[in-house]
Amino acid sequence: RVTAFYAGCQSIPLSLLVIHFLYRYWSVCRPEMIELFSNKLFGLFFAAIIAAGVIVWHIMCLVCSEGHDVAIARQILVFEYTSKYGKHIEGAWVIFDHWRDDQFDFILFVVTLLMDIITVFSLFLLTGSPSSPSIILRHPTK
Repeated sequence: RVTAFYAGCQSIPLSLLVIHFLYRYWSVCRPEMIELFSNKLFGLFFAAIIAAGVIVWHIMCLVCSEGHDVAIARQILVFEYTSKYGKHIEGAWVIFDHWRDDQFDFILFVVTLLMDIITVFSLFLLTGSPSSPSIILRHPTK
């Protein structure tokens, strides 16, 4: 659970960076919107978005990273570790194992896909959206 919380907290810096770029964009292109950053409800809105991101990542990590004790992948992992490092491990487990025991795990695939979509969407907001400062600087309005 601690590892899942740690993974959930990885979304915080990216969320803060999106908020920072929004502030920079508004200060250049829409200065009348800067007042919203002084509004407590607007700050709570951003805090709720960040908290929701942490919660979603935490839940998705808990769903996928529980580990599986009886799996072919675990046996392969123990064998490979023993042959590579010369030490036998007892408590091995594999996380995000989409192809467990020759069966495709659709839920793990969907959760991983959702994590990727969230990350790509956040990166799109930072670099590729029309309101992004990098786009504004490349295509200045006259």
